Amino acid sequence: MLFWRTRSFQLCFYLHCIILIIGVYTSSRSLILGTVVSIFFIASLFEQKIKLVGALVTLSLLSFLFFLKFDSSLGRIFIYKISFEILKDNWLFGVGPGNLKRIFPSYQAEYFSHGSFTEKEFLLADNTFYVFNEYYTLFLEFGILSIPILGVLMYSIIKRSKSILTSNASFLKLLVVSLMIMMLVYSCFNISFSAFPILYLFFLVLFIFLMTCNVKQSSLYFLSSNCCILIVYICFQIEQHSISRISNYYKSGVDLDYNLYLKNCLFLFDSNKIKCLNTQTEYYRNKEMWEEAKTAATQLAAKYPSNTNLMNLGLILEKAAEIDQAEYYLKYAINVVPNRLITRYELFKFYKRIGKKHDAKKIGEEMLKIKIKIQSNLSDFIIFDVKNQINKL
Repeated sequence: MLFWRTRSFQLCFYLHCIILIIGVYTSSRSLILGTVVSIFFIASLFEQKIKLVGALVTLSLLSFLFFLKFDSSLGRIFIYKISFEILKDNWLFGVGPGNLKRIFPSYQAEYFSHGSFTEKEFLLADNTFYVFNEYYTLFLEFGILSIPILGVLMYSIIKRSKSILTSNASFLKLLVVSLMIMMLVYSCFNISFSAFPILYLFFLVLFIFLMTCNVKQSSLYFLSSNCCILIVYICFQIEQHSISRISNYYKSGVDLDYNLYLKNCLFLFDSNKIKCLNTQTEYYRNKEMWEEAKTAATQLAAKYPSNTNLMNLGLILEKAAEIDQAEYYLKYAINVVPNRLITRYELFKFYKRIGKKHDAKKIGEEMLKIKIKIQSNLSDFIIFDVKNQINKL
């Protein structure tokens, strides 16, 4: 019996078609590529001639997807350019697990502070915390020791997949192998594990099943393990709902002792801690509790150093009478994402407030010369106001 006539392969193929439609609908190039490679990988295990066809289709698709979103592709290349500087400084031991998202903005800020960048790079720059390649991320975070570990892992997965997939392989085996290959390919071109750590558990489930799927209880193991993952995900959602509810109450003007709620917030997941710190910063800032606001804003900027968080920290430090530090973080915010007018505008107003008219005029003249990435009512107002204010300096 030809493998593509088996019910197991047909079910797997239909599932891939559904995933492919989702990839096209969401414009996820990584998902599209991962789905196509996955189905060709499985088919090539049964029919050797398909390997060449699969390779040609994959290369053609990769080229097409690269030019499909050309600016996005150039943005990824720029990210690799910045991350290579991190690699040069930390190639042996890496920057440490989970630290890339905290370190990358500082390297991007340093790159733009030197002034030797192109206009395209200036416009492409954004708040970046991932390099959109999980294997490269592991290399950056764990250093050169991650290479042999990844090599052994890949070899084990491919070798085991070839040994368990026979012409009468069950749908569950095909499903596990296809999902594994799909995730591996997807992770070459997009964020997965670093942004959603719960996927580590799912990958571990797939890997263990792949290595031990000859046992009779494999199906039960697969279902029970995914139930455990579901429990972890539910805990995350409950935690997220808790901080979202507090934040929504505050924004809606509900009268509560937010200081008590926010101080007693304990979170297992880092993303929810960031949301809590964001609400804390906003609450203390509006209450003019500058020491508490400074503490919360400093922690927030350390965990999530976006240009907005760094800018807000600078403005809070100004209120706390730490002028030099305020200037440092406002400049830092500009260099992290130099194409944002709002950060330059805040530094312009900061210089005016502290009496540095020459510096205010200089930053104002720079704002009038730079190319605006996305024109909006806010950008139009900023340019209009800066033009008027410069004439008075």
